[in-house]
Amino acid sequence: ISGASTANRPGLLSMVRAAKRGEFNVVICEALDRLSRSQADIAAIYEDLRFHGVAIHTISEGAVEEM
Repeated sequence: ISGASTANRPGLLSMVRAAKRGEFNVVICEALDRLSRSQADIAAIYEDLRFHGVAIHTISEGAVEEM
């Protein structure tokens, strides 16, 4: 499913809901653009996950510490 928008990505939305329930504490992905193509969406995902104590680590960028 296209990464152009988070609204039509059920897997991503499910992951965010699971993060809110405390089911995991880190997301590992190839690169930030695998989460979304939109910088605004990536920033929102990052802030939401961080608020719930979930870190993002990418293969290409390493630990994502700030947006």
